[in-house]
Amino acid sequence: MFKIPCCTWAHRVLEYYLSISHVAIYEGREVRESLPSFPRRTSAIQQTIKTTLLPRYSHASPKLYIALIQLTKSPATIYIGAPGLICTYIFPRDNAIKRYTAARYHHNKMANSNALLFKPLKFGHVELKHRVIMSSLTRLRADKNHAATDLMKEYYLQRASAPGTLIIAESNAVSVEHGGMAYSSAIFSDEQVKAWSSIVDAVHKKGSYMYCQISAFGRAALPAAAEEEGFVIKGPSAIAAEGGPVPQEMTKEDIRRTVDAFVHAARNAMRAGFDGVEIYAANGYLLDEFIQDVSNQRTDEYGGSIENRNRLVVEVAQAVADAVGPERVGVKLSPWSTFQSMRMENPIPQFTDLVRKLNDIGLGFLNFIESRVSGIDYTDGTEKVDWAWDLFDNVIITTGGYLPETALDFVEKHHDRKFVVAFGRRYVANPDLPFRIYYGLELNPYDRSSFYKVAAPDGFIDYPFSKEWLALNGTAEVPSLVKLN
Repeated sequence: MFKIPCCTWAHRVLEYYLSISHVAIYEGREVRESLPSFPRRTSAIQQTIKTTLLPRYSHASPKLYIALIQLTKSPATIYIGAPGLICTYIFPRDNAIKRYTAARYHHNKMANSNALLFKPLKFGHVELKHRVIMSSLTRLRADKNHAATDLMKEYYLQRASAPGTLIIAESNAVSVEHGGMAYSSAIFSDEQVKAWSSIVDAVHKKGSYMYCQISAFGRAALPAAAEEEGFVIKGPSAIAAEGGPVPQEMTKEDIRRTVDAFVHAARNAMRAGFDGVEIYAANGYLLDEFIQDVSNQRTDEYGGSIENRNRLVVEVAQAVADAVGPERVGVKLSPWSTFQSMRMENPIPQFTDLVRKLNDIGLGFLNFIESRVSGIDYTDGTEKVDWAWDLFDNVIITTGGYLPETALDFVEKHHDRKFVVAFGRRYVANPDLPFRIYYGLELNPYDRSSFYKVAAPDGFIDYPFSKEWLALNGTAEVPSLVKLN
């Protein structure tokens, strides 16, 4: 019988032929070992595993699996089951890695196959395979005409690699006059629709889904952008955010055109192939400015009372729902955010009325930003949005500073509700985020300084996939994630 040479390492990795590298995952640690030789005959491999390797790990939990995943062009892949079980192997190597659905190294909480976060959910017209979604994130990688670029295509394709994933695309201005930042995205022109169409089609081919966030800047528009593009910065009232320009108060005709612009953008999103739209009414942008009394002091039917301040958002949501179908439409809200000089003294009555009215429209989802996030900053906010949950019948997205463990825990605690959890900056830094959460893998840290680097690939498409993902799929381009269910 062939014997594995003696070694001082605590964990062993088999090797097929001379100096061919494999990876073993044991109790969550990746270890490597080089052995000088290994028998060619299948029976010898099997005998060696049964008599030498498995007894060495007889102390391990029955649920522990050691996965030997081949990383080179060796002609064999070997998979070892739990201690005492016979090994399985594949000869030759061709397509061997793709035939595995997972490297099953279950140990303690290393895998979350039974977690509700990884159970399917009907979301509008699509069936999500899991409940980890990518939040809308402005990244300033569009071109000068606000059209999506090839760089953006690569970025979204990386993060669509887990089939059944929902991505909410970065915010898209609904018209020129509702823009406000250079190199941000938009969806009011045919050029922009065509550019997005290429990305959405590629995401769909990966087996994932994409919603388009549609927005208007309002008083948050940058003066330099307004000057360059030839529009006047407007808002519900002539009240500036701290450090910002004083907006011109919108007329009723401005408001009517705004509703039309949102409808036009939503229809364009459907032309581009998006699965739905998210109306951005959060974080101090135009629709949020109308909702809250700190920015809306009008005395007509669009201000002065709770009902009037909510009127524009409701009109936009109803018009967009009528145009593309309510099940394809959601609204993003931030009741507690102080970003861009927002946060009314008591937002609960205001947003309670709004959520009830949006529920009456039959929207597919609402997206609530938690108080622990304000714009792009984490805060020490402790205010809850649970008062709104019972007011809405469909899916609720919860957004704001979630970690893998808190997301898993949140969905389990609220198993009777249709919740999904949105990740932002952690999805930026981890293109295989659902896979990492599923297997309890360490996350890449994000580099905040690269979030808004105009047209730059760094901090955008250069975050690495996990070694475990690459071992399973052979390349970051292969969308064959674990069977999550």
